[in-house]
Amino acid sequence: MKTLAFCAVAAAAIVVAAAGPLDEDDRAAVQVVGLAVARPLPGDKGKQSLTGHRTGTVLTLAVTRPGKHLLGIDEKLSVLEAFTDDRGTKLVGESDRMLRTYFDGKTWTAPDGKRCLFEVLSRRVPARGARRVTLKGRMVVQCGRDGATAEQAHFRLAKDSRLKIGPAPMKVTGVQRGDKTTIFTMSTKSAVDRIAAIRFYEADGNEIDTQLLDKAVVGFMGNTFYDWTYCLKTDKPRYVESVTARVEYFNKIEKIAVPVNVSAGVGL
Repeated sequence: MKTLAFCAVAAAAIVVAAAGPLDEDDRAAVQVVGLAVARPLPGDKGKQSLTGHRTGTVLTLAVTRPGKHLLGIDEKLSVLEAFTDDRGTKLVGESDRMLRTYFDGKTWTAPDGKRCLFEVLSRRVPARGARRVTLKGRMVVQCGRDGATAEQAHFRLAKDSRLKIGPAPMKVTGVQRGDKTTIFTMSTKSAVDRIAAIRFYEADGNEIDTQLLDKAVVGFMGNTFYDWTYCLKTDKPRYVESVTARVEYFNKIEKIAVPVNVSAGVGL
């Protein structure tokens, strides 16, 4: 598999108002920050190669918009018009667009909300000899407004413990402990798009070094669950049993529709 980084390509943006016509806004920009191409080999099954890598083409895009706190991509409203290489290969076909298989439900947002990364996926790969891929469409980005915080003291890091605050109450579904780490997953059926961050604090008020390891969207028997996995790190080996949790969220969401027309060299 080849993984490459590429230069920025700017795009204009349109703010989606609650009512009325769309207003142009040229302060939003999108750029290609990564491209991964993994060609399947004989013996590969499904979406992964023998080494566990995802086969196909993955284009990683970053969106910025000064003055806004970005929360993620609205995949239902985003539209992908074309994803092709310079040999004419269609990396996303009509069935992919109908089923919206080019998103995987994951976005990465900077803690300050100034940047948002997401991936466009294809099970296909560029034709041999292709040098560039091009993506056209319109991505709808969610931005937070009217920020708020909520705290819950004595939040136990144990299975079935409940985080009852914020717009999406969560339940702990699993905990793994190491000498200096505590890894746990929280799950909810409520929409998580208004949450900016969840922070954890010691009893003395000091913030615990925290890493959000994964955001997963899981469908089960007609229900959709949002699973977030965190890792708490401590300087010395010890058992972290209870913390104060702080949820930072927004009461309102503004949507920004960003027309995308980017091209990147694949280097194959």
